[in-house]
Amino acid sequence: MGVRPGPHAHPPSRRTGRRCPLAQLAAEFHTTVAEVTAAPVARAVAVGAPGTVCLAGCFQNRRLLTDVERLPRTRGLRVLTGHAVPVDDGGVSFGQAAVASALLAREG
Repeated sequence: MGVRPGPHAHPPSRRTGRRCPLAQLAAEFHTTVAEVTAAPVARAVAVGAPGTVCLAGCFQNRRLLTDVERLPRTRGLRVLTGHAVPVDDGGVSFGQAAVASALLAREG
């Protein structure tokens, strides 16, 4: 399920050709990434995918997380994010250690 380039692929400042402050351009970039990320989720749910979305990894960026989390919620989806365990490689390592611990505990 790919994302097709369209008007949303360019922030408003680029579409209008006007110059803008760097902070505004950065905000527009993050909003665009959030919209392009949320769009395929909405399409997948529309054709039967589960209504729960799990966000991890690159969502350590709070601005991006906030925007991507908000968009599916406005469509009635359940959004899960990491809080107690890191959402990057640290979380993967934690999971591996938990599985190893459970396997060792069963062995005796």
